[in-house]
Amino acid sequence: MNQNCIRLPHPPLRSILAYAGQLLLALGILSTGSCAKKEPEQTARPPTLVQVELAIQKDVPLYIDAFGQLTAPNNVDIVPQASGKLQEASFVEGQAVEPGDILFQIDPAEYQAALEKNQAALLADQADHTQKQGTLERNRKLYEQKLVSQEAFNGYQADVDMAAARIKQDEANILNAEIELGYCTIRSPIKGITGKRLVDPGNIVAANNTKLVNIRTTDPLLVDFTVPEKYLSTIRAAHAKGTLDINFVPERDVDPIIQEALKKDEADHKNLIQQFMQATYDGKLVFIDNTVNNDTGTIALRAQADNKDGALWPGQFVILGLVVETVKEAVIVPGAAVLYGKQGPYAYVVGDDNKAQLRLLTVGPDWMGYLLIKAGIKAGEKVVTTGQLALYPGATVMILPTQAQQAQAQQAKPSAAVATEAQAKP
Repeated sequence: MNQNCIRLPHPPLRSILAYAGQLLLALGILSTGSCAKKEPEQTARPPTLVQVELAIQKDVPLYIDAFGQLTAPNNVDIVPQASGKLQEASFVEGQAVEPGDILFQIDPAEYQAALEKNQAALLADQADHTQKQGTLERNRKLYEQKLVSQEAFNGYQADVDMAAARIKQDEANILNAEIELGYCTIRSPIKGITGKRLVDPGNIVAANNTKLVNIRTTDPLLVDFTVPEKYLSTIRAAHAKGTLDINFVPERDVDPIIQEALKKDEADHKNLIQQFMQATYDGKLVFIDNTVNNDTGTIALRAQADNKDGALWPGQFVILGLVVETVKEAVIVPGAAVLYGKQGPYAYVVGDDNKAQLRLLTVGPDWMGYLLIKAGIKAGEKVVTTGQLALYPGATVMILPTQAQQAQAQQAKPSAAVATEAQAKP
């Protein structure tokens, strides 16, 4: 690999789609136009070869594009709370675990001995307390008969109280010993996927010091991303009306989708968009940071996405769009259809008479390689997507099929032939 080459980051999703769509359309018109038979020169100008697509009307979500990274909502380092020899690891690296599943076992002998020692001390102190309680009761009658002094009686009472206190201390020591013995069995605190085991059985581990394994939750996952500060008011206003959605694609999937489309020589970039939509994951915005980063001029955001099938993984980079508005029944045309002149954006529309009509447009945001048309084109009209640089108002055009349209026609031929053959049979 050339060491002087620098791999540029992917542009936002809509830019990728717009570029890829235009590239595919260009390939289609070149391959189709090259097959056109040259006509002899005539005095009348021949029709201009173009490709068209219909203007579509649909509900269109408007995105703020961003790059993000998937993170685990729970990321736990398992550290022992007891010191000793690691006897056993009860899991396989990369295994899914549930809360309470046993992960490791530390040699419990030392802690078991400490527990039994405290239990024995409790028995001894209970016996001592019983003896001192009896002495107190025997001397109580003598004290009432004035045969025992106040000082001596107070001493008997103090002995009983001290014996009772030792019992309380023994009970606390037993509880503490049971807790420490329980620390010898290390269990998973969360549901998640285990990472690489960092300590092998046989090693001595130190309490609160030795990292044994990491566990991360993979369903759901969080999507952390940032957007420029200029979008903050738009996002907050939209968020105040309800939960905002995000759509995202893992960055690893972007190039394969485009390359697959190029390999198939698809000239209609709607097929490319359909592939992206099938690969898209959904999530909900759950967090807007309470401050703008002064160093970068961005605001940190976080979304949450389901990952029940386990297709996503913490640490993956994604290309995403934050939906801030949905335009109802919007008219959209391919971005390649819109040109820009001195009077602003314009496009050519082909009428039923195969004549080109120049339309000045009022355009809105772009969506998945399409542009929203606020004025100038109606849904269902045929918009020129390739070949418009050779057009002028009133020019006669010849519409060439796109690669996708040709493929559809080829697929339809066998079906039509079968139907004709069936009708011909007596």
